[in-house]
Amino acid sequence: MKDSLTHQKLEKKYTFDRPQALRVPKVLNTFTGIKAVFSDSSRFKVIYEKYGYGSILMFDEIAKHDADKAMVLHALFPSPEALGLHARWFAGQVTKKIKEKTWKYPNVNGNYVDIAKDVINVVSAHVSADKLVWFSAACLSRVLQTL
Repeated sequence: MKDSLTHQKLEKKYTFDRPQALRVPKVLNTFTGIKAVFSDSSRFKVIYEKYGYGSILMFDEIAKHDADKAMVLHALFPSPEALGLHARWFAGQVTKKIKEKTWKYPNVNGNYVDIAKDVINVVSAHVSADKLVWFSAACLSRVLQTL
């Protein structure tokens, strides 16, 4: 290969070093493992590029965003009662969507649901619409039906 590329005067565009074997990735499939990684930003660096101030969702500089998180939480849940009401509403919506979207395969044991598409995404969209932009549930339902 190198001789052919040299003959064509293309060898400078390529490297002929053998690739190094990549380490086998460690898959985190427990809540404890995932939480440990998200809680230790000094060992597990953000892989996304930081623009400007950064983002409270990307764990780039934890202490820097503590005040941001506190302001957001207070705006969304101004009291412990508000958080409790939201938690009960959210749990109810998740339960309702699971019941609505659960299906069975013929001759196969168990129930099935596309938890991401039919439950998490829909309920999260309702939360965002209600808490962040005050978009009515009826309007949101019409939008979601088009997806």
